[in-house]
Formats: sequence, structure tokens, C-alpha cells
Amino acid sequence: MFGVHRHVFSWLPIVWAILLGPGQAYAADLEISIPTQLTHAQNFDPAPSPDGKKLVFISMLSGKEQLFTMDAGGKNIAQLTRDDADHEDPAWSPDGKKIAFVMITKERTSIAVMNADGSNVDVLTPKEHNTIHPN
Repeated sequence: MFGVHRHVFSWLPIVWAILLGPGQAYAADLEISIPTQLTHAQNFDPAPSPDGKKLVFISMLSGKEQLFTMDAGGKNIAQLTRDDADHEDPAWSPDGKKIAFVMITKERTSIAVMNADGSNVDVLTPKEHNTIHPN
């Protein structure tokens, strides 16, 4: 029915919902039910920050899943990762200062964490183990 598209729903505070699929993120005001398209590329797995002001999401660039953030209204898009790995399942820390994610390389699958601006990436799992799902 849905093919290979990921369909994910994330909630923002009060009356906004982030809807995703197929391949786009939308914000919907639940009081008036009019979705607003936020992204215009192959994007998935949006996760709202704890305060609801930002989203982290995955976008396909050069065949790799890279992490981006943007304001909840769709402005100020920033690319966080720029490497040869795929990045999946982003999750914010409770204080909104860090983002945990799965990093997939040819050698292994790891859980990593970085600052919300993309700096200071730290792989948390041992090299000899494959691990997934930081949230």
C-alpha cells in the first residue's frame, strides 16, 4: 500500500503535528487542519526538539542519509553531517543541546551523539559491536 516510503508522525507542543510521507515533512495546525509543506527533497524521520522550536531530520544527499535541522516553521535549514556515513534515527537530548543518532559505515553500525549544531561528534559504542536505535 505505501511501498518503501517511511511514514512517521511526531508531535510538537500544543496544536501542531509534524507529518511525514512520502518523502516530505509537513506541519499541520490541528485546530484548522491545513498542512504546510516544510521540505522539498527526499526527507524522513523528523524529530522535534524538546521545546518544539526545531526539527532534526534525514535527507538523502549524494546517496547518503545526512542529518539536518530547521526551525519548526521550515526556515533556517542547516546541514549537520557531511561524511560518507549514513545517519538514522535522530533523537534529541531532553535539554535540546545534543542529538543522538545511528551512524552506519561500511565497517559497522554505531550510536553517536553530537552537539545540536553538528559539532563534536562522539561515537558511544565500542568498535567491535554493531548497535542501533539511540532513542
